[in-house]
Amino acid sequence: MDATLSPTGPNQGRKYKSRKERPCDACRRRKVCCIREDGDDACNMECRYLNGPTPRKRTSSDSETITSAPASTPTSFQTVNTSATTVAPTQPTGEWISQYAGLSADMDPYVLRHCNFNRSNYYVSTYHDFATFRVGMSGSVPSHFTLVPDSHLDCRPPHYPPSTLLDEAYPLHHELLTAYFDVIHTSFPLLEPVRFTKGNKIDLPLLAAMYSLALPFCAAARNLSYANINSFLFQALPIETRTPRLETIEASLLFLQRHTQIHRAPITPGLYPEIGSIVGMAYEAGLNVDPSNWDLSQADRSRRKRLWWALFIFDKWSALGLGRPSYISDDDTTVPLPSIEDISPTNVGRESLPHVCAQMFVAMAALSQILSTILSTFYTLKGAENMASSTGEEISRIKSYFELQLSDFHSSYLTSLSQQPGILLDATGTLWLAYHTAEVVLFRAVLRCPPSTNPTTHQVRERAKCAVGSISELLENLRVSRLRAFWWSPISRINYAIAGGFLFTMLLSSITEEDIDYWSNEIVRYRRLLDLQSLSFDTTKLAAARMSALANVSSGGRPQGDGAGRVDPKQAFCRDFGVELNTL
Repeated sequence: MDATLSPTGPNQGRKYKSRKERPCDACRRRKVCCIREDGDDACNMECRYLNGPTPRKRTSSDSETITSAPASTPTSFQTVNTSATTVAPTQPTGEWISQYAGLSADMDPYVLRHCNFNRSNYYVSTYHDFATFRVGMSGSVPSHFTLVPDSHLDCRPPHYPPSTLLDEAYPLHHELLTAYFDVIHTSFPLLEPVRFTKGNKIDLPLLAAMYSLALPFCAAARNLSYANINSFLFQALPIETRTPRLETIEASLLFLQRHTQIHRAPITPGLYPEIGSIVGMAYEAGLNVDPSNWDLSQADRSRRKRLWWALFIFDKWSALGLGRPSYISDDDTTVPLPSIEDISPTNVGRESLPHVCAQMFVAMAALSQILSTILSTFYTLKGAENMASSTGEEISRIKSYFELQLSDFHSSYLTSLSQQPGILLDATGTLWLAYHTAEVVLFRAVLRCPPSTNPTTHQVRERAKCAVGSISELLENLRVSRLRAFWWSPISRINYAIAGGFLFTMLLSSITEEDIDYWSNEIVRYRRLLDLQSLSFDTTKLAAARMSALANVSSGGRPQGDGAGRVDPKQAFCRDFGVELNTL
């Protein structure tokens, strides 16, 4: 190799490394060579030669540490260099976005596990355009996240909505967040309150979602419009879903429960695709994988469990209410049920979160697990076919199994919640409604089985009276503490509507005069309760609209029965409502 290349200017440093031109102490500290003018014996400062040579550093793969790691993956993180003597950073900087490396992906986790990870379980490629984070093993399966800089992903395109849409809400930031944690969080403890203390940066879509839910409960924001806040979220969240972070999933789960502004039609447009989008983001984030043994902090592991089970709850109950397939398959998740310890016991602005809040979240997760099995048994297409061909003995056995499951749930969760001392905001209404709705959908499914093979029909109809009657009583006896609490929506809105539809099912399948009178009176009672409560309780407005729509359903066919003198239930219903048959 030719080592005699000459510099092009007077201050170009040594032509090549020479032990004869030892760098002085100052230059060695600065990691530069001594710059000397021709004919000079020293560089441009006082040269001393007292210190020995600088020890060689470890390779970059050993010295790189990535802070704000994707323990909360997917999230952004910054890369820094831990060497105090380094002048310029040698690691990538800025925001990086991560994805969970699935078992069948092109980035095979069994290949990724051979990366040269540093002490923080990261591998960063030579060109700093790709990184891998090793979080541990799930049994014998390696768990990794792959990461790329957001500059490669166009995360903030020009059509991203401006933050000025939230300008009107910013002056009420403290009041809105206080209302959120006082009311919303005590009913739905999804977030970690410590993240929202003064001085911490809050993700903008998440902040907007919190503002939107807190508005009705914030006296100072009575004149604040939903328009700009919701407009920002409707524009921002679809863009954020392309490169989701955990904050994106949190914001989406909260915005899913937004308050309905228009009650002109008994529909829930866009709910099912919206949940599908959140499920897709959750899979991107690997939330469906058990993080219990991952190399993460306890707070990060609990956060991931809360997010997954919150999504699981909304997926199952929305699939029920909309009559759609569930997006989440039990075969694709290993996350254990959340525990009380996974819910932060503290709250912003108060000493502690009421214990009942954590209990309710855990109970909803457990109940949703039971509902998931009910749906797969009775309400999938194959499940319905199987039940139609089942024997009476099989139907009775399946019914008894689910009744036992619900009874055990009541003993394990609802009994203790009923014994809670009086609290200012009682959020348990959502849970009680969900429990009785689970009973209703079980009995509805069993009653759909052919009567000739169903020996339990009479018993189920009597149990159904208790279940739907409990929902009516819940609605009739709503205390102020429950009316002022936040009800999980759209779950609660749809569950009230399911109960109303079930009343019509029971009426139209009635054979005896006694049954017809009973269910006709129950329909009248339930409709009156819905109409009365809907004046100030938005949660019942969807059910009220549903009942009005069902009351105008065409008479259609008649249920088959054995009684020769059976009274037509439609005629009895018209008699009790005082309407003409042709209007139904």
